[in-house]
Amino acid sequence: MEMSRPVVNSIFPKTFWEGVRKAANGDKTAIGDLYGKYGFPLRTFVYGKFGLSEARAKELVHDFLTERLPHCSAKADPEVGRFHCLLLKAVTNYVLDRLRSENAAMRVPPGGFVSIDDPRCGFVDNCRPP
Repeated sequence: MEMSRPVVNSIFPKTFWEGVRKAANGDKTAIGDLYGKYGFPLRTFVYGKFGLSEARAKELVHDFLTERLPHCSAKADPEVGRFHCLLLKAVTNYVLDRLRSENAAMRVPPGGFVSIDDPRCGFVDNCRPP
C-alpha cells in the first residue's frame, strides 16, 4: 500500500525512558522494542520529507536504526528534550549524508580521474608550449 505525501506530522509514541537507557547500554531487546515503536513513524517522515520511494525510505530507516539507534539512545536526556526530536534530527542528517555519498559516487567517471599530464588524456601534446 502506497503512503500518501507529504506526511511529516507522524504520531510518535510516548517515550519509555527506561527502554532508551537500556538501548544505550546495548540491550538487544530494548533496541528491538525501540525499532518497533519508532520504525514506522520515521519511515513516514523520511518518505514525506525526502520524496523517496516507500522501499527506499524503509531501507534507509532500517539502516539508520540498526547503525545509530544505540548512539542516539546514549545521547538522549529526558531533561533536555523529546527523544523523537533527537531521532528526527539524527535520521535527517543520516539520510542526507547517505544521499550525498551516493550522489558523489555517481559523479566519478568509470575509469577514474586522469591527470591532464597523463598521456592517456590526449591534451598533453596540444597544451604544452612548443
